[in-house]
Amino acid sequence: MRNILTLFFIFGQYQPLTAASDSPCLMIKGKWVTAGDLTTRIPEFANIEPGIKILAAPIPSIRRFVANGNLELLAQKHNVGPLQKVQSICLEQATIDIPRDPILQALEESFKGLDDSKRGTLELLNYYPKRAPEGTIQFQRNGLHAACVTGACGTFRWRGSMQLSSGGSLPLTAEVRLMMDETAPVASRNLAVGAKIGPHDFILSEKQIFWRPKTTHPTGILIGQIVCKPVKSGEVISAQSVRMAREVEIGESIELQVHSGNLLLVTQAIAETGGRTGSTVIVSNPNNKKKFAAKVIGQAKAETTAQGDMN
Repeated sequence: MRNILTLFFIFGQYQPLTAASDSPCLMIKGKWVTAGDLTTRIPEFANIEPGIKILAAPIPSIRRFVANGNLELLAQKHNVGPLQKVQSICLEQATIDIPRDPILQALEESFKGLDDSKRGTLELLNYYPKRAPEGTIQFQRNGLHAACVTGACGTFRWRGSMQLSSGGSLPLTAEVRLMMDETAPVASRNLAVGAKIGPHDFILSEKQIFWRPKTTHPTGILIGQIVCKPVKSGEVISAQSVRMAREVEIGESIELQVHSGNLLLVTQAIAETGGRTGSTVIVSNPNNKKKFAAKVIGQAKAETTAQGDMN
């Protein structure tokens, strides 16, 4: 095996498929160039067992040119008699056109596993490579990756493989658009950034939407969340359009506890920034507009010390 791999590097001269060749390339099926393969061009190799491995086959879509001097060395290595009229040869792995239908069928089988309780449609936009050695097409659920990371474009690259009949595999990628039938929350009015979602701000409607993991929220969870991206009336309220509400929101009137030694003063303040319990926010005195750093301690509550004045 080590000798074969050494020959792979010594005799392997690669050129892209567009390279010119004086004669057609010798088409190889499998991972190795055997004596039987070479016999069609070099009759002297018929003197040895046809299944003997001579060279590693070129990878798909690449041509390898083996010079006549290297062929003579290979012949000597395998005790083949002197070569007559030897010329350099071109080697290429045999490939076939990959039909669109088997790719679509394999994708649809995996697509069914995304959510058996929902109906959806899959559109195959493109795939590559277009040619490969013979094999079986496979697409697994974990090969699905978003190709459009902003918005809800629903476009994905689905990475699969061609399990080659000769052994091994070849990467295969499909570009797809996925749509899923869902009961989705649809805005009943325009929702501006910062608005808190209420029960009358949306209705549930059957929609075919671009599929994306965790696209929408159940009704009970959606109520009380804060809009972080504008949503127009009639649009689906997606997970990317809202966020969980915080205990203190910007512009909210909150209870502020001011500690000074053993004294505690409870007053009202306006939240200049928002935060969750344990985080620090900026609040202001509604009378003199002085600002304080305060720690969120609960729903619409924060605490600070008398030295927290930020003027």
